Amino acid sequence: MLLAARYAGGVKLDRQVRDTVLHLHLRRRGCRAGQHHRRQVAVRPLILKVNNRSADCTDVSVIPTIVSARCCRRPAAAAAAGRREPRSSVIIHVQHCSLQNNVNIDLLNVCLLGNKHASLCDHIGSNDLHFFVAIETWHESSSCPQVIATTPTGYRRIEKARPRKPSGRKSKSGGGICLFYRSCYTVREVSLPVYTTTKLLAVYVQRSKVCFVVVVLYRPLSSSVANFLFEFADIIE
Repeated sequence: MLLAARYAGGVKLDRQVRDTVLHLHLRRRGCRAGQHHRRQVAVRPLILKVNNRSADCTDVSVIPTIVSARCCRRPAAAAAAGRREPRSSVIIHVQHCSLQNNVNIDLLNVCLLGNKHASLCDHIGSNDLHFFVAIETWHESSSCPQVIATTPTGYRRIEKARPRKPSGRKSKSGGGICLFYRSCYTVREVSLPVYTTTKLLAVYVQRSKVCFVVVVLYRPLSSSVANFLFEFADIIE
C-alpha cells in the first residue's frame, strides 16, 4: 500500500499512518536534505550514545554518530600519549626437525669382502652404526653369499656390484659398493650417469619427517685426477 501511494503522486498519508511508520523505524526511500531526520526529531527525542553516556538531543543540526561496540585495542595510557600498541606478529616460526639421536656412519675399504663378513657384521652391530659403507667389495651381485652374511639382524643393504667387461667376463679386481643401514630407514637409490673415473652410489634416505641424501664416492688410484675433477664437478651440479 505504501509503495502504491508513493508512485501515485500527490497522495498524502494521514497523521496516524505516518506516526506508525516512524514508530516502527521504517525509513522512506528518497528522503533528502535531512527531512527524515527533522521529522524523527519532532516525534521523539534523539538519543545519542557517546563514550557510554546517554544524552537527549533536540537540535536538528546535530549529526547522529554511530559508536562502535568493539573495545579499544589500545590501553588508555597509550591512547592518551598518542602511541600505538605494538601489533602481535603473524609470522609462524617453524621449528627445524632433527633426529633425536646422532647418526653413526662408518666407511671402510675392505679390499675384497671374502671371509671378512663375520668381523664386519660384528663391527656394525657392536658400534651401533646407522649406516656402514664398504667399498672395494669385489662382489658380483646382490645375491652374493658374503654380502648376505655381512648384513646384521635388523639391517638392510643396498649395493652396486662391480661392472663386468663388455665380453661378459668378470673383472680381475676392484669395484663394488655396499651400504648397510638400519631397517628403520627407507632408502632408495638415486639414478645418476655412469662415470669412468669415479665409483658412485647415491641414495635418498627418509625417516619420519627427516630426509637427506647419502652419496658414496671414491676414486681409484689408476684414474686421471684431471678427469676426476671434471666428473666430480658434474656430480656436484
